[in-house]
Amino acid sequence: MDILIEIGSEQQKEQIRKELEIVQSVYSSFDLQIPLQKIIIPEDFDATVNTLQNSKNYSSKREEHIAVAKNIIKSDGLFLIFSRELFTKSQDTLTRLQMYLHELLHAYNASRKPELKKGSLREYQYLLNLYILFDEYYVNRKSFEIIARLFPKTSFRYKRSNYYHLKGFIKAINSDNMYHKEVCTRISEFRFHGNIDKFLKSLNPLFDQVSKSIVYIYSYIDCSDKGAKFEPLILKSKFINEKTLKLIKLFRSKYGDNNFDLLDGTQLMEDFMKNFGMRFEDTSNGLYCHVLDI
Repeated sequence: MDILIEIGSEQQKEQIRKELEIVQSVYSSFDLQIPLQKIIIPEDFDATVNTLQNSKNYSSKREEHIAVAKNIIKSDGLFLIFSRELFTKSQDTLTRLQMYLHELLHAYNASRKPELKKGSLREYQYLLNLYILFDEYYVNRKSFEIIARLFPKTSFRYKRSNYYHLKGFIKAINSDNMYHKEVCTRISEFRFHGNIDKFLKSLNPLFDQVSKSIVYIYSYIDCSDKGAKFEPLILKSKFINEKTLKLIKLFRSKYGDNNFDLLDGTQLMEDFMKNFGMRFEDTSNGLYCHVLDI
């Protein structure tokens, strides 16, 4: 494993390098079949990610937060990239450890996910989204629980960081139902232009933001008894309904059983995506998306 650190003085680089030995230790415990090729703390996070994954448009800036870590699996191994933002005064070893665990668990889950068959494009679409969201639920909840088990008394910075992120995700799905209104706007626009590709392209960022915010919130709620007090704060969101709660119930069950077979969840995912005005169908011409009113 190589470590490339592009920030800080030589003394700071050595301190970071020693801390990153934790990553090697945790990685070894996961028994991953793919080699950990390199850990990078780059000067320019976005540029490094774009280079490694051969993309041009990756941006760490999201609607309500900034991504500070990324795992990339290539033919020659696993690359872990961590932002310089993790090494500011607002962070500490625990906040970084949670992110190290988070990214390693993403890679671990990628090795456990069954190969998705493309026999039914409709089923494939729902399963793909199921695995993306369950993966986020799993890595968040598991990393929180590992930290809690290893460190019964966590630091102020760790608690503040988690609260800050949780507050941002709660705001994302509440905010006077701003995102719900935006989804309704995309549906109304579709009624005029009738272009499915244009509709999906405009809707996908909203779906990604809201759905991942929901699973992040519930992964936090479910990781400890104290988390339950946050659920009443999101019940006014129009995205939190029976369809959503059934999907979360499935994730809780799969997590408890450590089961990554989500084939039985396709109908729940179909129902959940109706919250965003989408329903997919296999047709003789391929996959079609019905645009629903919400």
